[in-house]
Amino acid sequence: MPDPRDRAPAVSVVVPVYNSEQTLDELVSRLRTAVSRAPGDLEILLVNDGSRDRSAASSASRSSSSNCRT
Repeated sequence: MPDPRDRAPAVSVVVPVYNSEQTLDELVSRLRTAVSRAPGDLEILLVNDGSRDRSAASSASRSSSSNCRT
């Protein structure tokens, strides 16, 4: 029987992250609020776009959420 976690989400929110260490907490918080109201399975994808700050590490720490990946 297929694992339901392997199913693709209905909607993916893809966010380029560039030198955004200072704003990621607020961004992810607002996105989670917005997608929690939407029907179906959703995911938030944070894509590091060559940041020179700690955006990549900050994004990775948020990927433990069930709907947030880096």
